[in-house]
Amino acid sequence: MSKLGKKLSLLLALVLCFSLLASCSSDGGDTTGGNNEGGNTTPSSSAPAPEDGSTAGNPNSDIKIGVVVKTMGNPLFREVAYGAVMAGEVFGCEVIPLATQQEGQIQEQIQICDDLIVQGVDALVVTPQHSDGIATAVDAAHEAGIPFISVDTAVNGAEPECFIGMDNVEAGYTVGKMVAEKIGGEGNVIILQGMAGASTSIERTEGYEKAMAEYPGITVVASQNADFQQDKAQTVMADLLQAHEDIKAVICCNDLMALGAIVSLEEAGYTVGGDDGVVVGSYDISVPCLEAIKEGKIYVTGYHWGKLYGYWGVQMALDAINGLEVPGHIVSPHSEITIDNVDNFLPFCEELAAYNFN
Repeated sequence: MSKLGKKLSLLLALVLCFSLLASCSSDGGDTTGGNNEGGNTTPSSSAPAPEDGSTAGNPNSDIKIGVVVKTMGNPLFREVAYGAVMAGEVFGCEVIPLATQQEGQIQEQIQICDDLIVQGVDALVVTPQHSDGIATAVDAAHEAGIPFISVDTAVNGAEPECFIGMDNVEAGYTVGKMVAEKIGGEGNVIILQGMAGASTSIERTEGYEKAMAEYPGITVVASQNADFQQDKAQTVMADLLQAHEDIKAVICCNDLMALGAIVSLEEAGYTVGGDDGVVVGSYDISVPCLEAIKEGKIYVTGYHWGKLYGYWGVQMALDAINGLEVPGHIVSPHSEITIDNVDNFLPFCEELAAYNFN
């Protein structure tokens, strides 16, 4: 089997194991999947390119798709870009992966989208910096006659052809429930939110708070933004520990913030993990996060299969370009990673960290 054929087989196996989509509604509405017990079909009719790499008979050979992620410094968005590049190889189209320098740079992201439109891309697949503001880029794409696929973060004020993202409230609730049970349903809890205005942060926090509210013995003493950044989370956490005592758990909207929070907890004299230490929950995965799970410092992290985000984003873009019906919303799966299954995810994270997009 060729290298391309092997990649296709791996991707199809991944979709079959964790996928969600059985059918699209006639009005282009939701195609739902929920958690990691999804269905067994891909969300697209796009056909793969010939395995020999030839362009003969490949309708996608002249198509260019711009993929703009929040930052390559966040492992989730590297994974989205990675999945998009793999889809480009499978379907025989050109994928151009780009990123802003850091999260929160909405104007830079809009400028990158504008530049790609000028360069003549046929579609945009974007992980918006936050829900507000990116509508400008959606409108510009539509004015140029090209589809816009939103991934991970929903868009306010405009209508992308498709939004691909998980149920963050449900996912946050699941992680929050696991943390609440681990601390015996009692104690002071801190929540570190992500970027203000990002739907992922707002909804994930809602899920965390919903889980905590089920335990009368739990008090959420603080819930504060740390912008999905490790350094900022370390600073925010240090300040919160000055104001609040006897913290039993910290739940973060991504793994980078969890790693920053751990540093401040330990500097403040807290034991993290173990039977009596502070319980840390998070979302997303990176090599340092998974290593922290193996060390017992992070109890659980959620995972929403970013590679599928990127892969399906390119599929949806191709379908839209080729005039096929595209669902308005694809609900992606999520999983929870603990010490019991962390070794299943670490090899891929190491591969992703080493991947060169140039």
